[in-house]
Parts: sequence; C-alpha cells; structure tokens
Amino acid sequence: MRLACAALLLSAAALLAQSSDGVIEGTVRNATNRVPLEGVQVSLIGADSTGAQTDVRGGFRFAGLPPGGYTLRIEAAGYTGREPLPVEVRAGKTVDPVTVDLYPLARIEGRVLDEDGSPVEGILVEPTFPPFRKGLPYMRSATSEKAGRFVLTNLWPRDYAIRLWIPEALRKAGYPAVEFYPGVTDAARAASIEVAEGVQMAGFEIRLRRVPLVDFHGRIVDLGKDEAARVVEVALDSEPGPIDGSHARHEVDAHGRFHFEGVPPGRHVLQVYRGTGSDDLPYESTVEVDKEEVSVPVPPWANLVGVVTSNVSTPWAGVFGIGLVTDGAWRRNVVPNEDGKFTLPNVPPGSWELRLESNNLTAAGRKLRVASARFGTASVADRPMTVTEGGNPPIVILLTDEIGRIAGTVEQDEPKETAVIVLAQRMDGGPVVPGNVAQAGPDGSFLIAELLPGEYRVMAWGLTAARQGALGGDCSKRAAMVTVSNGQTATLKLKRCDQ
Repeated sequence: MRLACAALLLSAAALLAQSSDGVIEGTVRNATNRVPLEGVQVSLIGADSTGAQTDVRGGFRFAGLPPGGYTLRIEAAGYTGREPLPVEVRAGKTVDPVTVDLYPLARIEGRVLDEDGSPVEGILVEPTFPPFRKGLPYMRSATSEKAGRFVLTNLWPRDYAIRLWIPEALRKAGYPAVEFYPGVTDAARAASIEVAEGVQMAGFEIRLRRVPLVDFHGRIVDLGKDEAARVVEVALDSEPGPIDGSHARHEVDAHGRFHFEGVPPGRHVLQVYRGTGSDDLPYESTVEVDKEEVSVPVPPWANLVGVVTSNVSTPWAGVFGIGLVTDGAWRRNVVPNEDGKFTLPNVPPGSWELRLESNNLTAAGRKLRVASARFGTASVADRPMTVTEGGNPPIVILLTDEIGRIAGTVEQDEPKETAVIVLAQRMDGGPVVPGNVAQAGPDGSFLIAELLPGEYRVMAWGLTAARQGALGGDCSKRAAMVTVSNGQTATLKLKRCDQ
C-alpha cells in the first residue's frame, strides 16, 4: 500500500504543479537514502510533448508550457516505476515542486552446491512466485558460474520462491529436473523469501538434493468405461514446473498407453489432448507417480456457444476476440459472426478463464468495453468458469460505450484548505492508480471519471495531510461506500478524513 499511496500522493502533487508561466518542475531521489538521482528519464506527454533527464541534483524542469493537460512519466533503470501521472497546467497558479522518491530494486547473491557440498555450474536460478506451473523462466533468472556463484538483480519487493532448473548431466546423477529452495521438489514446501525494497542479500547458499526417479506408465480410458479413449497426445507436468523435454507432448499408442522415463515420485499433472493443433485445449488430471501403472479416465469434451450483444449497433466479425485462458496462456481464440454468435469447440471439462479482447472496437467513433460476461447465471468477466462434459449454459457478453463515474462535494471544517484530494479505492483488491484520484474544485466539487464497475470506498484529504503520508490511510469514520455501474454517475458528499 505504501508504494501505491506514494504514487497517488505524487499524482496529487502533480495535479497542483501549475503556475502562471506554465512550469512543471521537481526532484527525483533514492527513497532509501534520499540521495538525488542523476540521469533519470522524465517525459512530459501532451500538446507540447518533451523529455529531459534529471541533473546532478536530481532536478527536472519543463518551462514555457501552454495551459492544458499533460502526462508525466518517470523511469529509472534499477528502480521501481511509477504510474503515468496526469498534470494540469493552468495560468495564474503557483508552482508546487514535485519530489519523487524511487525505491531501488533488490539483489540476491549466493552459491549453488550439490548434495556433497561442491559448487555446481550451469544451474538456472529463478526467483518466482505462485502460480508455479507452466511458462518460461522468470526474466530476472541467472545461471550459476564455475564456483557455483549466481547474482539475481532488479527484483521487485515481494515474497519469492527460488526455483532451480537442473541440466541433463546432473539429472543422470539422480537430481530432479526442477527443484525449489531448500532442496524440495514440491512447490508447496518451497521456502518463502521476503525481498524488501532495495535489500542487498549476500551469502545465500542453495544445496541440491538427489531424489529417486521412476518410470511412469499408464493408460487413458473413457470415463465410466474400460475402453481406450479417443486420445491423440499426452504430456506430463509437475506442479513446480515442466519436468523435462522428454516428458513433452507426444502420441499415445493405439491402446491409449503412455510411458515417461525418469520421473520424480510425487504429484504431477497429466495433460490429455484429443488433437495435434497448437491451440488444442488439454484436460488435466492430477496423478500420483510411483512404480505402479495407472488408469486415467477422461470425460467427453464440450462445445460452448455464446453471443455478443451491445447497446449500440456493431459489426462483430473480425474485430472482437473471444478466447479461453489457462495458467496465463491463451489457448483458443474465435470471433463472432455478423449476428454476434460464436462457438468454442472441443473444450475439456474443468476451470477456464474467459478472455475478451475488444481493443479498438468502435461504433460511430465510440470505444466499446465489456460491461458484463455471464455463463448462465454466473458472472465470468473477472473469474473462472466451470465447464462440464454436458449441459453447459450459453455465454452472453454485453458491450457498452458507457462508463462509470463518481461525482460529489467535499465539505470542510475550519481551517479550510484550497486543495483537497479525493481518492476512490476499489474494495475487490483492484489496482489503485492515479486515474482513481481527483482534486476538488474551489466549491468542493469533484468528478472521478472512467471507473470500472464495482464497489468503491471514497475518501478526501487536505493536501497538507496527503503530503504527510495520510493519503490512503485510515478513514473509517468519514469514508463513503458507493457502487459504480456502467453508464451511471454515483453522487455523494464527503468530509475530510484529516478533520
């Protein structure tokens, strides 16, 4: 919350960075030691777009700006970023210099050792976090050197698990393909490592552990029968991550039998495909791997049908994408026909996230967005839907060109402030961004526009209190709860939280 509130306070100050001669200026510092940062890229985007780098004192200045709206963007390599900040330049206003504190990204340095305590070269060390399965290695991974040394840099503050990708030569010596610190193959037993802002961790030692490997074999059968299922391919995943290339997607035999060599005992995920296409959707079955043969029953696949509707007339074909996503990977994509109807074929039973793409979808110059998506009576616009082998309801997607707003007034006790900042905070854990912040006018009125639908807690602070870190803090006595709906403006009256 501290980072989000700092960004919001910055956007609140930026809203007031206005002067009669059209000047926006400020300073960028290292948040941990308050040292000015030189060479930080500061961009001003608007009617008179320009850019600059901070000087030796961390300062930046844009002068001679015509009145109007601008966006301030601040970026520095090796430091946490900030959301783009809206800035309004008005004539006749006094400049309030902006101080921007950027937190340095963290660093972890250590060694990888084998089970006997000898340094190991060639281990891919990856800082990661749930969900662990699928996907490519994290972009800030590092490979251990000859002395086993590795360095992970540019880490954002959060809790991490350390995942180790072990090369084939070591796997032949009894080590698993994927392991977690401190030497476990089960992601649930991985240690959680708290990485704070700017922390420099040294002397971090990771020791690999051997595990017994077994051959895993079995048969795919139709659910409720002892007959080989009409299955084309299978693949094996573990809950920590992909096991190795030999366990990738491949064909089963005519009797539905499969065989994987060198698998660590324990829980894994068997993926079953009925086709060979890259966008085929897998049915996933959790299996316990040991030396015994297993029989894996699979249900029939389903065909999902749906329709796209809107409050305006829209040509659908080719401009709106509807897909199914699992573990962050887009696995199926279709577009509706001219009547807005679509079919998602061959969907395995399970939990799927519906992905809706409506970028640049316009009607008479009006941008459309998703107002709702329902799977029968269940809302699936922001949560997974459960597909069964039969009897699935239709998917109904509603688009709208309308937006939600919050408008109202802030009442102040004495002493009054000329600047009051209003914050709308989502109650579902959604992002807190500068677009959720507004400045009340001289008469106390404010408007927060283009909000996503949902429940919000709305609060107001005087600028002095906001600068002292109160913005986003406790306001239980004076906060107002409001429901934002598409096409509707919610109205309310507020009292300042700091009075």
